[in-house]
Amino acid sequence: MDTNGTMKTVYAVVERAPGKTFWTKVGVGFVNKDGSINLRLDAIPIAGTLQVRDYEPREWERSGAPAGNGFGRSNGAQTDFVVGSQAIG
Repeated sequence: MDTNGTMKTVYAVVERAPGKTFWTKVGVGFVNKDGSINLRLDAIPIAGTLQVRDYEPREWERSGAPAGNGFGRSNGAQTDFVVGSQAIG
């Protein structure tokens, strides 16, 4: 993926205790031609600070290896999620 420095990662940063700061990825950002940034959030934090950082590919993205589905399954099987009475996936 060629982002040319325009893709960003958005984190929610929350200090839970002195010296204990937690960073959670909550979305992505894209730099527009005029320098402004559009954010696409997957979650909206209720506390903490939003931190926008330059995008850095994860190791599996750099190597081109399959990532799995995030649930410990790397066999390519589709996982459906049920919300209410609708299946998503």
